[in-house]
Amino acid sequence: MRSGSPARARLILASAMAVAAALGLCMTTACSGTGRPGPGDGRTAPPATPLVPRGAACGQPALAGASGAWLPDWLDDPSRPSVIPELARRLRLLDFFWLGLGAGPESILQRPDNPAASSLGTVLRAAGTANPCVLRFVTIADQRTPKATMARILLDPETRSRDVAALAATTARYPQADGLTLDYEYALPASRGDLDLYASVAGWHGLTGQQQVTRIRDGYTALARELALAMHRQHRALRVAVKPRVTGGSDLSDPAPLVYDYGELAKYADQIVLMAIDFHWAGSDPGPIAPLADVENALARVRAYGVPDARLAVELAAYGYDWTVDAAGHRVPGTQAASVTATGIARERWTTTGSSDGETSYEYASPGHRHVVWFAGYALRSRAVSLGRLYSGVAGIGWAAGNTDPAGAALISRALGG
Repeated sequence: MRSGSPARARLILASAMAVAAALGLCMTTACSGTGRPGPGDGRTAPPATPLVPRGAACGQPALAGASGAWLPDWLDDPSRPSVIPELARRLRLLDFFWLGLGAGPESILQRPDNPAASSLGTVLRAAGTANPCVLRFVTIADQRTPKATMARILLDPETRSRDVAALAATTARYPQADGLTLDYEYALPASRGDLDLYASVAGWHGLTGQQQVTRIRDGYTALARELALAMHRQHRALRVAVKPRVTGGSDLSDPAPLVYDYGELAKYADQIVLMAIDFHWAGSDPGPIAPLADVENALARVRAYGVPDARLAVELAAYGYDWTVDAAGHRVPGTQAASVTATGIARERWTTTGSSDGETSYEYASPGHRHVVWFAGYALRSRAVSLGRLYSGVAGIGWAAGNTDPAGAALISRALGG
């Protein structure tokens, strides 16, 4: 620090450490489970701007059991009334899906899906102003990242170090952010052909598919370890979003869920967020998006790896899909279901055809086509109640909220708000 007295420097550090302690963070490499510093631990990144201090009235805000909402940039319109103040007052955590990894390991994109959205600093400040006690996170996702780039990040320590340093430099600019959520999932290997691509990037020869997955899994765990160290040096927390496993470990038709070693990730990340959604998805036949039995099965698989409930959160769907179907009710080949929001549902006069675990199905006709819609948002409250009854300390995270879907934001607020 080039300005200010040593006493002021100590005061700022003490304030940051107090915030970190309140979040339950481990701030030194001597802490249990953090391991030794690695090449990507963020030590070469610029120092972080001190976190905005919380008042004494906030007590000790902690991630354990902190239910909240994900807010993506594409649901934000600065010309409309903001839903952030109400969500910040009702929920304990807000996570802004505002960053994207680009074509290279150091390419951090702001508002990649909606350049017209409010700036990240603006939405973080809005949340903190409405409720200084609410936890504020920022998500980095990889929708625009080539699989070859992700292969280099996971399998080459130098490339991984550059990615970690870029992420650390980004979070360092936002004193209102309590932490980062890692959501690298789109560029993970999703087929045997993708495994071959990863092998080509790494220069592997003669490895079985299982051996390839193991090495990629080790790389992902190393990324989480190094990024956690970088975040903890900034007195911030790290959350890692993980896909559910719905098949056995020997099924390599979709290797992506196998890349997450739940138990190892929980040693380094402050929270694991299970994306328990899309059991029926845009490219499948119609059906409930997150049947309770599937959610509970996915959660049981994660807990079987020794992940404590206090370090777990579950993503809960607050949206729906609109499928174009044939006479037998199957998705028409070559089509993808469109996403629908609670606000969109409220505008329509579709015929309700049934329900499952609180999710609602509808049917309607457009010229020459039949449509089937499943909407999960009305099941949020029952899902939250079930989670609270079955698993002590597991938080629910509603997906997704924003002012272009005020009805959906209200559903999340009512279902998960304290």
